[in-house]
Amino acid sequence: TADPRVISTAKRIDKIDFDEALEMAASGAQMLQRTSVEIAKQHKVKLSLGSSFSGYIGTIVTDQSMTKGSVTSIVSDKDVAAFRISLSNKVLDFVGILNKLKVHPKLWQVVESNSILCVSKADSDKIVQLHESCISDIEQIKNVAIMSVVGSGVSIGGGVNSQVVDLIKSNNIDCFAIQNNDLAIKFLIPRDEIESVSTIVHMAFFNSEKG
Repeated sequence: TADPRVISTAKRIDKIDFDEALEMAASGAQMLQRTSVEIAKQHKVKLSLGSSFSGYIGTIVTDQSMTKGSVTSIVSDKDVAAFRISLSNKVLDFVGILNKLKVHPKLWQVVESNSILCVSKADSDKIVQLHESCISDIEQIKNVAIMSVVGSGVSIGGGVNSQVVDLIKSNNIDCFAIQNNDLAIKFLIPRDEIESVSTIVHMAFFNSEKG
């Protein structure tokens, strides 16, 4: 349910589906290799996650899930370079430029020509170099990380979405941007808060369970 190096009370997931696994990998979960999951999904082959040292088999990735309608995992990603940018060309043209540069946004919140864009630290120089050519204004948001709440129950308007937002607000955590899709809510928050807020959210969905 989380990286045990970040959240000591993380629990083993018995089974998740391919789409949840892909979302976790895209969100920064290090135990999942995205290409492996994509190939397994394409060929409808079950994927087992385990230890090559002990032979222990943990989570099974398949076309079925045991977590439908709920939260599957909390993923913390510190490999983030975040920018406030103003585009000097159209958004779709900028998408084409990112594709050409093979830059994959981790979070991109767009309001007309203004946006918050998050990429890996390795790609940060590529974004800075676009200043003046297609970015008219750029400002780096320093010392941030992304917390992703992954699962089939996180869509906007649902109880999970509201609960996570309320948890972040009630603990006075700054949030620079939020992005939501059918399988994940992503929050851009201060880097030094990522472990504490991830633990708070994890406790609300996993460690409050009885038995």
